[in-house]
Parts: sequence; C-alpha cells; structure tokens
Amino acid sequence: MSNGKYLRFQRNVEKIFGLKVGMDEYNKLCGVLALNHTCEQNLMMDNTFHVTEYQPSMSPHIYITLHLGCYEEIAYYLINKEGKICVPVTERVYMHEIEHYNTNLGKRGIKLSQLVFVNIESNTGLRQMIRYAQAGYSLLCYIDGNSGIGGMTRSDSKLERIHFFNTTIHVRKGIEYIVRILNWKVVPIYTYIEDISYQLKIVLMPPIEKIPCHSLTASLWQSFLHVIWNYYWQWEAWLYVDEFIEQSAERESEQSRYMLNTDRYLPLIKSGICYYYDRKTNNLVKVGKRLFRLLSDLEQSSISSYSELIKYIPNETLVNDILTKKLII
Repeated sequence: MSNGKYLRFQRNVEKIFGLKVGMDEYNKLCGVLALNHTCEQNLMMDNTFHVTEYQPSMSPHIYITLHLGCYEEIAYYLINKEGKICVPVTERVYMHEIEHYNTNLGKRGIKLSQLVFVNIESNTGLRQMIRYAQAGYSLLCYIDGNSGIGGMTRSDSKLERIHFFNTTIHVRKGIEYIVRILNWKVVPIYTYIEDISYQLKIVLMPPIEKIPCHSLTASLWQSFLHVIWNYYWQWEAWLYVDEFIEQSAERESEQSRYMLNTDRYLPLIKSGICYYYDRKTNNLVKVGKRLFRLLSDLEQSSISSYSELIKYIPNETLVNDILTKKLII
C-alpha cells in the first residue's frame, strides 16, 4: 500500500483514539486486508470458523457488521446459516467487483440467487433491499461503509451526528429506516483474527429486539465500539473514516466528560484476560471483564461528575484507584 495510506491510517488512529501508531501496526492492518481478500479463494477456511452465537434465533434478520477482520467471509457463513442474503454495496463495488464475487460463489457450490447485491447509492437501492427482504432474504449491512444516495462523502441533514471516541462522525440513517419498516430483529455480527493463533472467529451478538426510542443508529455504532477498540489493527475503515469526521468536533461539553486516558493506556486482551498497557511505566494493569467493558463505553455514557462516575462504577475504592492511576481523566 502507498505511503499516503500509511499516513492516513496513522493520522486517523491518533485523532480518534489518541494513540500514536507506527509502521508495525500499519503492516498488521495490511496483512489482515490481504488475508481478507484472498481467504475467500481458500476453501479450507470454510471449515475453520470458530463461531460464538449468544442467542440462536429464527430468521430472517437484518445483520449489521464492520469492515473488520476477514469480513467478506461473513456473507458466506450467513448463506450456510440463513439460505439467502442480500448485501447493499457502493456503486463502485456493484459495477466492478460483483463478477468476482459471483465467480467465487460457484467455487463454493453456492447459487447466484443465494447472494444478491444492491447498489445502495442508486435512487432505488432502499426499495430493492426491502423487496428482497419481503422475499425472504436476510440483509447484511456494513455500517462503516457509510454509503447511500449521494455517495460516501455526502454531508447534510440526512446524516446523524454520532460521538465516536475522541471525535464526532456523520453517519447514514438508512438502516434505521429499513428496520422500522420491516420491524425485524437487528443482529450485530463481526469477524476477527485471533492475534496469537490467527484463527478466524465470527461473533454474533445478542439481537436488538426493541428499537430504541432515541436513535437506533447510535445504538448500533455503540454496540461495536468495544470491537473497534479491541481489534483496531484489523479495521479497514481507518483508511477512509476521516471522510465522516465532523471538522468542528471540539465542544466544551465533551471536554468536561470523563474519558479513557488513551495517550497513556493501551487496551489489551491476552488469553481471555483484560489488561491496559501503561506506556509510562511499561507495566500491564489487569482489570476484570466488566470493568474493561465499562471503561470502553465510558465516553458514550457522557459522565461529567464524580457522583455520576460512582454510580457508573459502583465501587468507590476502585474508582479512586482508577483516578489515581490516571486510567481515566
């Protein structure tokens, strides 16, 4: 990949996470992207999925996912699970890459009718998705593609402002529109590559059965925050997420919130145990899984006072220790 992409990756990670990354992290991302685009041709990988499904449920569904890990494998996995899948894609993908996908369908013994694509940037894209859904297709939507009518860089009232770690991004609301029309369950799903064994893993999170009254779009993004945080070096969107960032994202109200001290601490999971790596002392700080999740979601909770923080983490001694260590600031 070009030096320009490396600099874009580096700048976006620092802006959004507050982390300084270098060529090692970028090379890991490039390795994941290369594996993603070639593993669909390696039919051996069909039998090496490690799947975690928290709540088996009846289909069809609206599946929501990210461009993370071997994300192209999700569609093939869901075809075996659901029977037929509809995937909305950008006009570029629809015009130039569909033939490639269809060729690989034949290699896997999958019929063309089992995986259909819709150009979501066309004026009829949403209506086509709804028609496929009514015909029994489950939908697989990549929320971080952020595309629809007008393309990826559209910026107007049709987009929703979402607080995203240290920034604010403008994202599409089309999925929420479809969910409200179909009244289907939404199932977040993602794939990642285990850092040590390089085993491909797929995780289906619990379905979102009730549509939040405030914003389903914000809830969907929030459900993936810990995934992006934990596996950031596998997230393709670092190469374009700056297209969505609000340029005037600095707001005094956000500066008063408690947040994770990402300048000093790096989240880490090893052998199922959660840590924060302290770059100042070169030590690992071990934390429980529940606290790890709470800290990952802290910014989204908009906590600005000590009393609110005690309610959020109901252990005053633990909170004081966290503040002393400057794990949150």
